[in-house]
Amino acid sequence: MITGTKPPEAPARISGAAQMTPAQQADTDQFSDAFLAAVDWALQPDPAARPQDLRAFSQKLFASHAGSLALRDALNDGEAAPRLANESFRALINSPKLFARRSLHFLRALLHPASWPMVAKMAAAMVLAALLPMLITAYYNLNGSVEAVSAGEMRNLTRMAESTAGHLSQLITDNENLAKFLATEEDLIDYLKQPDAARKKEAEAKLGVLVKTNPNLHLISLVDTKGIALISSEAALVGRDFSSREYFSQAMRGHAYQTSIIRGVIHGERGMYYAHPVVDQGGVVIGVLVMRIEAATFDSILHAATRGTDRVPLMIDGDGLLIHYRNAAKINHSLDTLSESAQQRIAADQRFRHPRIESLGMPVLARTLIKAKQPGSLSYMSTLSGTEEHAGYAPLLGQDWVVALTESREVFEAPLQQLFSNVLQSMVMSVNPSTITFMSLGLRSPGSSITYSSFIYAPGWL
Repeated sequence: MITGTKPPEAPARISGAAQMTPAQQADTDQFSDAFLAAVDWALQPDPAARPQDLRAFSQKLFASHAGSLALRDALNDGEAAPRLANESFRALINSPKLFARRSLHFLRALLHPASWPMVAKMAAAMVLAALLPMLITAYYNLNGSVEAVSAGEMRNLTRMAESTAGHLSQLITDNENLAKFLATEEDLIDYLKQPDAARKKEAEAKLGVLVKTNPNLHLISLVDTKGIALISSEAALVGRDFSSREYFSQAMRGHAYQTSIIRGVIHGERGMYYAHPVVDQGGVVIGVLVMRIEAATFDSILHAATRGTDRVPLMIDGDGLLIHYRNAAKINHSLDTLSESAQQRIAADQRFRHPRIESLGMPVLARTLIKAKQPGSLSYMSTLSGTEEHAGYAPLLGQDWVVALTESREVFEAPLQQLFSNVLQSMVMSVNPSTITFMSLGLRSPGSSITYSSFIYAPGWL
């Protein structure tokens, strides 16, 4: 192969009858020096001077080609890695130090996959090859399902918010119509024009009957032009001064006015106040009719819309202040920071009895809900629950209030996440470990045969 001729026999070279040019001298730069030196080593006349084992000869022969070194070692990689000794289980149990040492040895072997037996490597590769496509498909399907469910849930929340807002709007409209009707009652007009005992008794009787027969109406008061309550279904309010209240000021200008849900003068009860001017035949304002719907009435409607679900209702007024929420401590807080002029206006009106309104720090929700004209939905980070939430919202017809029904994203994604977990578990269980191991052993057999054959034919190299 190197010189093109067969080298002389060893006895002839020893006796001097034949001469052989060393391979390193005869080569024409076709082979590496290490390869030629190995050939010269193998052709030494003295058997003791030749390579004594195949491993030593192969290392010398392929020294310039590291990728070709130790075929047998490559095939056996991992087979000769450190393993647990053959101590019996009883010996390990009886010797804690031996058990700890062997356990540490086993853990170190696990952290070095290169030292794993070929069976383990092939089994891991086959499991990964089987599961990875299914995992990718399952994750893709999960994302698609989450998007579809989110879109459907958004539509449901929006429809429910729209229905709830319609119910609340109807309640307010009915009481507005009642206030308009009462403001035209001759008995009330006559009493405001000539407040005497007889007319007062007739007016009190009429207002008392309305309060008793209307479960949504909790207070009716008749106030004169100075802001003093002349008649009220709540006796404690008679004689009280309402001139500082904005709803009285607006009504005295001839405009019907509706408040947000504010606190009352006497006991601090929360409710919505509606003020309507009472005018005489000449159109002159001679008093104000004040009605109150308690906050509990609105609360019951909002709670009914979400009963039996994980949804949470909330409602804001035109200033972006929270006027309904399940946590009473968060009520009367603004969704976002109010301007200084808004703070002063609210403080002067004394609607909440707070010098300043604290912010909840939800600008995304505030920008969407305040002054909303059409129903819609959005996703946002809630500082109330500390989680990402979806919300469907709808404005009240003819009002600047907005109702929103919120739901945590984790809540309605939980069934899909559980389904995804079940799919993962089923995929793992579907891969039979015994089958994988058997197939790995089958793939390992050719490598073992090659390794074994290399030992059998080792002497023939020389």
